[in-house]
Amino acid sequence: MNVFGGPGRKLATRRTGGCWPLAPGWRGRDLTTRRKGDPAKVKLAAAVRAQMTMPLAWMAKRLAMGSRGYLTWLLYRQANPS
Repeated sequence: MNVFGGPGRKLATRRTGGCWPLAPGWRGRDLTTRRKGDPAKVKLAAAVRAQMTMPLAWMAKRLAMGSRGYLTWLLYRQANPS
C-alpha cells in the first residue's frame, strides 16, 4: 500500500534503494509532463518528505518541480493556506 491508499505504481530511486509511491494511474514520465506546481505533485512531495530524510534539492530534481526554493515555497503554501 502507498501513501495514496492503493497499490499504485512505484517510482524507483537509486539513492535510497527503495521506492516512492506514485498516485494510482501515474507513470514515471507523468512527473515531467505535469506542471511543476501540480497539486498532486505537491502532495506527493509532502508525503515523501514526511516519510524520508532527503535533501529538498534532490526531491525537486527527482519530481521535476524546479528549484529547491520553489519546492520549499510550495510545501509551505500547502501546509499554511491563506
